[in-house]
Amino acid sequence: MAVVKKILSLLVCFAVLTGCQSNPQKWISEGINNGESPYSFLYTPAHHLEELVDAQKLEEAKDVYLSQIDYFLENRDAKAEVIGDFFALFDSNNRPLFSALLDELNGIDLALTDQGSWASYKALFERSTVTAAIAEQYPLYREFSKNLDIHAELKAAEEALRAKCIAAAPEAFAAFDHLGDSAFSSSYPVALDDREPLIVDNHAVLIGMAENYSTEQLEAFNAALSENYSSGSDGIKAFQKDLGNIYFKRILKTDGFTLINYLTAAQMAQSKGFNPSDSVGQKIAVIDGSSQSLLHAGQLEFPVSLETDVLGEVQPVTLQEALDKKNGYRYALVFSVNTARTERRIQNRVPHSSRYVSGERRVPNPAYETARMDVFSAQSELSSTQSQYCSGWGCLAKVVLVSAASSALQEKESIFASTPATITEDVFSDYEYSTSVLTARKAVSANYYLVDLVKQRLFSGTFDISESRDFQMAYNVHKKDKSRASILKEYDEESVVHEFEEQDVPVLLSQIIEQVNAKKGKFKPFKVSYNRMKKTVLADRHEAIKRYKLASDNVLPERDVRMEHVVVVYTPEKSMGTGFYVKPDLVLTNYHVVEGSKYVEIKTHGGEETFGKVVKSDVRLDLALVKVQQRGKPVEFYSGSIPLGSTVEAIGHPKGYEFSITRGVVSAVRKGDSIYGTGGKKVVFVQSDTPINKGNSGGPMFLGDKVVAVNNNKRVGKDVEGLAFSIHYTEVADFLRKDF
Repeated sequence: MAVVKKILSLLVCFAVLTGCQSNPQKWISEGINNGESPYSFLYTPAHHLEELVDAQKLEEAKDVYLSQIDYFLENRDAKAEVIGDFFALFDSNNRPLFSALLDELNGIDLALTDQGSWASYKALFERSTVTAAIAEQYPLYREFSKNLDIHAELKAAEEALRAKCIAAAPEAFAAFDHLGDSAFSSSYPVALDDREPLIVDNHAVLIGMAENYSTEQLEAFNAALSENYSSGSDGIKAFQKDLGNIYFKRILKTDGFTLINYLTAAQMAQSKGFNPSDSVGQKIAVIDGSSQSLLHAGQLEFPVSLETDVLGEVQPVTLQEALDKKNGYRYALVFSVNTARTERRIQNRVPHSSRYVSGERRVPNPAYETARMDVFSAQSELSSTQSQYCSGWGCLAKVVLVSAASSALQEKESIFASTPATITEDVFSDYEYSTSVLTARKAVSANYYLVDLVKQRLFSGTFDISESRDFQMAYNVHKKDKSRASILKEYDEESVVHEFEEQDVPVLLSQIIEQVNAKKGKFKPFKVSYNRMKKTVLADRHEAIKRYKLASDNVLPERDVRMEHVVVVYTPEKSMGTGFYVKPDLVLTNYHVVEGSKYVEIKTHGGEETFGKVVKSDVRLDLALVKVQQRGKPVEFYSGSIPLGSTVEAIGHPKGYEFSITRGVVSAVRKGDSIYGTGGKKVVFVQSDTPINKGNSGGPMFLGDKVVAVNNNKRVGKDVEGLAFSIHYTEVADFLRKDF
């Protein structure tokens, strides 16, 4: 019955299909309108295309070919005849058009200096481009078309004509009205990939044109040409400088030459897209007169650079070169940095709770009990299987089941044997770390001297710049805190702050000129000579050095004669030590207190908090110097022999008890090995029974009001008492004297 139904279905379908074929055009139209496929195996796209070609309906045939292109590509061999007939009709209709276009391309007489003809040339190229695109628009065209010969001729003719246009472009560019409403690139018949020859080949012609333009015309001219500057070659840069110089001179000629007009002209040239060189005749010589003495003294903590910004050709020279008339300088600017200092400030600290891994412990392993129970279950399963009654073929099945249960038991026993009864887990302890907003500030103060070498005048002044930045810092994050990486990721590193502090601070020459212009009445007559200029600069430089030295000798008001010398030293690793002032801005401590730290926090007896930078150290002596922001009162060192039995006092912070005094007597002065075991010379120590504990390291040991030693270490042990060792003042003096 099913077979009969299938046969009937096929007959119905055949009847329908053959009925449709009787009026294919109507059927196709209705099928398309209904959104259905109009074709079947009895009426294919090839049938449809063949009918249209026979009826010479080319446009409709094109539509069918392109809409059914997948069909024709798939059946190119089977339907080659009808495809060939389609392209034969296509060729017969298009060849006259192609021939006419070819004649037009070959017969054209280019006159590219006549801008009126460019539009027609451009239209011709566009028609040629459309014609060439046919081969790509109709798949299989190259395989079946008989017009490929004329296509090749069209392409060759078009390329030859384009080449002529490209070759003639520089000449046409020179003749083009660049001050008109249209741009050369949008008007010229062909697009140019390389526009550099337009400028470089016409350099002299274009500059000659520019010489006759007003400032407004120069601005329009430069704007029109700017689209051709992109290569940035030496030839382009040379043209830009020459054009910029014309504009620069034009402004100076209009406004008259003064220093501020010189700057204004440069700024205006830059804002209008010009790039003038320094060939205008007036030059500014820049001389760096900063004190090397201040640099070596650490007063200049970061570099200061003079940026000439819009006056880009200004180059640093020596004073002698600046004053040499052969070099043609109009102005000489001597720039002398007096201070370049960094400061850090932390307003407050925010505590945060966290946990760190403080140890390990053994705990029962949950997997051990699970493995044991699995063995017990496997044993029960095996015992139960073995106890089952069987007969005949059932006994064979029992053997298989017993074998499987036995294998399962062995597997469970193996797992149990390899599972430890206990495992190690981390032990955590609570602790606190802190975060702060650190404000780093950089301040610059400089003297400058501007000399008008033509009018023999001098202007001197000062220039102050400050720059600050806030950093988010995290302190005392424990090394064994499992969240350490994620915590520190949210905050700035010390290296980032240090990088900011060491970056140079730019001073703009234009700002100095503007300041000079604002105070132009303060120019004074100055007979320019090398000696006079040198004396003027050196006099102010010596005054700056003198001020620095006086500032270095300043001390805090005296409140507690000895406590005022002493500070608390905190490291980023949360260790604590003691230090004391040996100069107003230098604190001495033990190397092991600051080991591994570039910067440390400092707190004075008065409660002021500041920062310090480790600037010098000696591992053998276990000594280090820290340069600090907060100035303090330097100690006075003892001289002569230290009497044995003398009472000495140590000031420090034992076990965190800040600014504590402990007392003992001098037991001996002896040489001993460095605590670091570095070898070499032994270290001279003062031995005493003064109580010294963790936190005293780096602090002073006083005999009266003079320091005799730096507290360093003590012997510890069950049967050891009263053996404290402090670094003798002679070792300290030797350390301070050398290399600093």
